[in-house]
Amino acid sequence: MKKEDIEKAAVNYDSRAVPFRAFVAGAEWLLNQIWHKPDEVPDRSINDDGVGELCLIKTSLGVYEIADAMYDKKYHMYFFDTSLITFHLSQIECYAYINDLIPTKL
Repeated sequence: MKKEDIEKAAVNYDSRAVPFRAFVAGAEWLLNQIWHKPDEVPDRSINDDGVGELCLIKTSLGVYEIADAMYDKKYHMYFFDTSLITFHLSQIECYAYINDLIPTKL
């Protein structure tokens, strides 16, 4: 989603200045809450094996992968995909938890 898309949707929502700005600010806030920088480790559930939630990661090469968030015994985070390729945080541009990307209501 681009800023132009948000602004077009805001005009359809309400073209008056205050509601328009509120709509745009809310959409931008949501996008910033979903996507995390690699050094940002939100408090999410971890099982006994150190496996966290399924994530969509964007690698530093610009490739998107679906991977599990993993934590070592010192709670350092890294990711591994279905082919067991490991991605360290230095290889990640950003990530989002799959559960945060799924709509709660259709």
